[in-house]
Amino acid sequence: MLLTLVQKILQSINSTLLPFSLILLKSLKNYILLWLVAFILIYHFGDFKETPNYINVIQWDAGWFEKIKNNGYYYSDTQQSSVPFFPAFPYTWRFLQKNFNIDNLEICIINFIFFLIGFLILMQAYSITDEIEILLLLSAPCLFFVYVPYSEGLFYLFCSWIIYGLKKEKIWIASAGLFFASMTRSIFTFILPCIFAAEILSYQSIHKKVRNIAILSLSSLLGLFIVVYFQWTKTGVWFAYFKALKHWDNKTQIDLPLLPLNTWDKNEIMFTDIFAVWVGVIAILILLFVLWSSCTAGMKLKYHNITIEINKPLLFSLGYLGFVAFFALFVKREFISANRYVFATIFYSVFILEMYRKSEFSKTSFITAIVTYLVLFYLALPIQAGDNQTMQFRMLIILIAIIAWFLYFYLKNWIHKKYLIFGIIFLGMLIQTYLFERFITGLWAG
Repeated sequence: MLLTLVQKILQSINSTLLPFSLILLKSLKNYILLWLVAFILIYHFGDFKETPNYINVIQWDAGWFEKIKNNGYYYSDTQQSSVPFFPAFPYTWRFLQKNFNIDNLEICIINFIFFLIGFLILMQAYSITDEIEILLLLSAPCLFFVYVPYSEGLFYLFCSWIIYGLKKEKIWIASAGLFFASMTRSIFTFILPCIFAAEILSYQSIHKKVRNIAILSLSSLLGLFIVVYFQWTKTGVWFAYFKALKHWDNKTQIDLPLLPLNTWDKNEIMFTDIFAVWVGVIAILILLFVLWSSCTAGMKLKYHNITIEINKPLLFSLGYLGFVAFFALFVKREFISANRYVFATIFYSVFILEMYRKSEFSKTSFITAIVTYLVLFYLALPIQAGDNQTMQFRMLIILIAIIAWFLYFYLKNWIHKKYLIFGIIFLGMLIQTYLFERFITGLWAG
């Protein structure tokens, strides 16, 4: 039954995918060239001298996925166990290894293929044909997680079904995407605000809103139940996932942020986490503005005589990004993995694409964006002076990149605009390859 559903979804999506495949292949050549140049620069001038191999791609969570792939699930009531990691990716890896001898390096390539299929679906949904837009999305700072043995590549693919279904008003495709995504990552609490944001703020009847909210929520809940049931069959423990969270320092209460804002390896990584949380805070502000404007007619809002169309995929993505920021600030109260949960997702791709295309809206939000970033910057600074020059320098680089993004929309000369957007893209590639180098070296990257 599931295979039949997947086949129907692929048939529905695949009707006009070929032209976008050719466009993507052309852009991928430039992406790979930029990636290699950025990697060589990081390798030559940086502190890390690693190249990816069979052993060093297994770092951090990849080690847990490998254990599940090799040995299945196990649960412990006294220490950390494997059940917090959901089964879709490790058991897909297990199947590929058993039938096609796919191992550590090969799964990196397979994950990237999963991502590219999801990216193609995004291209089709949004009619993306501009190479600048493609490179802008492919240069997301933490996108390297889609080509290492993590679940991000598969998660991006399933979430592309959500975006496609919402964009094309095909609720059954969006529901299937939510079902499979919920078996890939623990997202149920993250997804509920997204569903409500997309449906309540949309322009449709109350009856349809309630129906869609129910269908989408139940799809995600069903995916979570399948995970709970599957883990029970492997461990003999009901709700093993929830019981195991206590050993992973997983907090559920809401509280004020701890100041100064913190993350693992703060001096080296805070700049990416601050950027990720900034994106989430901006997403929350946009959602609040849409709500305040009572945007209903045609899902459009007006600001300073500018008409902006707000669509379901954007609302859904804003809800996800906003909840990541809220969770980091008020639940975890620190930014561990905030960059990964933002930049390695299709929801960030939708956010950037929409903000790039809605240039007038981006121009009007300049002051708000800069002030928001400066507040987060200030809250992250250590109370006592110390060796934080590296952190401050990198956070200033991100501030310059944000200013450059808004400057791009003010420039009139296309040549100047072209150089500036290329600079933004290449900076993203430098950060992406730098974090990838940290990852394969065994250091924290997100």
